[in-house]
Amino acid sequence: MQRLCAGTLATILLTPAGTGIRAQEAQDTGIKEEVSVRLVQMPILATDRQGRGIADLQANEIVVEHRGQKLKVAYLEPAKAVEEREALDARLYVEAPGGFDVPVSSTGLRSSYVIFFIDVDNDDTLRKDAAVESMLAFLQGTLEPGTRVAVVSFDGEVHLELTFTDDRSAISGALRQAWARHAQGRLDLRGQVRQFLGLLDQCMRTTDQFDRATADQSCVEQRSMEYAEQLRPRAEAFLTALAQTVRVAGGLRGPKSIVAVSHGIAADSSTEILEAVRSVYGPGDAITNLQVHLGFGGGPKAKLNELLGLALRNKVTLHFVDRTRAPSADIDATKGHPLQPGSRPLETAYTAAQEDLKEIAGSTGGVFVPSPDLAKGLASVRAAQAGSYELGFYVGDDIPSTSLVKIVISWKAPNEPSSDPVHNLTVVTQIK
Repeated sequence: MQRLCAGTLATILLTPAGTGIRAQEAQDTGIKEEVSVRLVQMPILATDRQGRGIADLQANEIVVEHRGQKLKVAYLEPAKAVEEREALDARLYVEAPGGFDVPVSSTGLRSSYVIFFIDVDNDDTLRKDAAVESMLAFLQGTLEPGTRVAVVSFDGEVHLELTFTDDRSAISGALRQAWARHAQGRLDLRGQVRQFLGLLDQCMRTTDQFDRATADQSCVEQRSMEYAEQLRPRAEAFLTALAQTVRVAGGLRGPKSIVAVSHGIAADSSTEILEAVRSVYGPGDAITNLQVHLGFGGGPKAKLNELLGLALRNKVTLHFVDRTRAPSADIDATKGHPLQPGSRPLETAYTAAQEDLKEIAGSTGGVFVPSPDLAKGLASVRAAQAGSYELGFYVGDDIPSTSLVKIVISWKAPNEPSSDPVHNLTVVTQIK
């Protein structure tokens, strides 16, 4: 998964493989107790503190827990070993906007498949020429022979620039075409947050003797909902584009991955909305009431869960490289009024989208790399792959089907000093 450190949180949607396994345990009374267990399989990406893949983990070095109770690990296999068991034949029917129906097949050669997803709608508008050259260098010098590549771009709509091929000249042309597309909008988080803070200022009723603002609650709720509705279509379009790209690879047999260059957009805007309101009005009833009013989990968030389930069912790994630069300074005042001490509305808006990308990558055995230098970001994606595994573990009847449960996976990197902390990964799992 993404660089794994204590407290990392990713939300993943898992489906148990096959049917339940029945175990019988004899009791002293002669009565046999039947216990139903289910095998859960999931991809994980184990890296050390430097983000390098750990290639020599063993099953007995992995601990899987649910509410403090250890679960039995069935196996831990390197991803390459799992991939080698896949059939050699592959056939794909591309599903994408525009009615593409292009069958692609390969026989007699074990191929791997990579889709480059170029998101010009949620990416830095600068340094595009350098980004293209970095991707071409990655293509020519890093991808293994036999790798078949497709190119998808997103400018508010999905475009299949090139279906799977190993023709490096065609791939280079498709990448240049993808990067040349113009975004329907422009990624301007600072302007976006400033505009929202200005709207919240309009909800100010009075200031007290300490110059603290008080809010018209109905006005704050209305402005917040307008802001959420403004972002909702973009978030849904982005997640839909990723889902369509997963379907492009879904019909293939063999290792499949998507390498996306994107900052993304938060599926749930509640976090940045609440921080913006807190920065103007401070903690208090305005925040408490607004949390209830906004609600959580609907709309784009549901699409995020659907995307995770689709990627896991089709065994597609998603990697993300974010070229955007973190804000050098936050917004500390609006219309002459200082914001609340310690508030970080711009930083919160910036990291909210990244948290979703970390979740998607971690859920599918991929990696999220923030790097303005795309060449270094792609190299980090490559370096992490040594730590790709498939983990299988058993869950019993005490973990109900269709319930969301929290699973903690931990290990110690063999090459790290004994004084270093154990790596922990906490995942929220839905067992079906």
